[in-house]
Amino acid sequence: MGAMTIRIPSVSEQHTVVQWLDSVTQDLDMAVASVRREVELLREYRATLISDVVTGRLNFRDAMELLPEPNGEGE
Repeated sequence: MGAMTIRIPSVSEQHTVVQWLDSVTQDLDMAVASVRREVELLREYRATLISDVVTGRLNFRDAMELLPEPNGEGE
C-alpha cells in the first residue's frame, strides 16, 4: 500500500465540494432541527402532564375519557 498513489483534489475543488454539500444538506439540517425541537416540546408537555397528575391539578381518569380511541397503529 505504500506504493499507491492517492489523488487529492485541489483546495479550491475541496471548497467547491464542501459548499455543494452544505447547500444539498441544508434542508435536511433544518428538518432535523425542527424534529429535535418537537421532541423537546413533547418532553416538556409530558413532564407537565405528569406533574399535573401527581399534584392533583389534573384528574387522570377524566383526562383519559377525553383521549381518542386507539387506532391500532403502533400501539
